[in-house]
Amino acid sequence: MKNYILMTVQEFYNRIKSVNLNQLKAQAAEKNKTLILDMNRKQMHAGIRADGEKIKPDYHNSNYAKYKQAKNPIPGLGTPDLFLTGKFYNTLSTELTGMIMKVKTGVDYGEKLRNKYPDIFGLTSNSLAVVQKKATTDFIELWKEKIK
Repeated sequence: MKNYILMTVQEFYNRIKSVNLNQLKAQAAEKNKTLILDMNRKQMHAGIRADGEKIKPDYHNSNYAKYKQAKNPIPGLGTPDLFLTGKFYNTLSTELTGMIMKVKTGVDYGEKLRNKYPDIFGLTSNSLAVVQKKATTDFIELWKEKIK
């Protein structure tokens, strides 16, 4: 015979009422930090900004543009991918403040890149949809744990 946990409607209501939804949202976001960073890196590797447009300005030196094209043809000739040694990509991290998650970098030239190439940090609508789907699933699982 199966063991069932029985509770009254009032007990169930009290459990639901006691759940801090903002805390669960933050936990679900925290669980997806790696996915967020991976999606942002994938966009930059393709030469795409958070707004879905190509990273601009293009490389000014045509020889360097050809060199970069040979290393990574995905963004297209002249479009930056902001990858040379990997240090910039590898030092990306996130900071969660309330319900706002910021992507930041640990390299000293990170701010220079952010100023030269606006909107490199953040997710396109397609990338955001991937993260939202995963985070929603995580949120539901966290919520189920809290109310059982």
